[in-house]
Amino acid sequence: MGVWCCINCPWKMRPSATPRDLSKQYEKRCSLCDRKLIYLTCEAKAITVISPSTFTYTHQGKHYHPQPPGGKLLPQQYEQAAFLIQHNPNALPQQLRVGTSIAIPGSLSTGQSIAHIAP
Repeated sequence: MGVWCCINCPWKMRPSATPRDLSKQYEKRCSLCDRKLIYLTCEAKAITVISPSTFTYTHQGKHYHPQPPGGKLLPQQYEQAAFLIQHNPNALPQQLRVGTSIAIPGSLSTGQSIAHIAP
């Protein structure tokens, strides 16, 4: 499937699964900076085999594009997001997206946006 990426900032969007809906996404713009999006395609394939007693999912190929948003956080991403939220108890979601004054362990800078952890 791939991923939609902003040409100006780190914002990403998961592509639609149907061709009709995917074609509509070409008209969309970045939700953060209102710039143009580019579509990075992916040649990797997911194959699902369903039988009366089993459900098998296999993956073939490699991904050469950024990870699309959504889905489950990786353990390290979860820890970083939890740290930011716990140390900014009064911050609203938008404030966490803009950035905070607290540095995340393992990060060299303050002002870390939660969007950089889990876009």
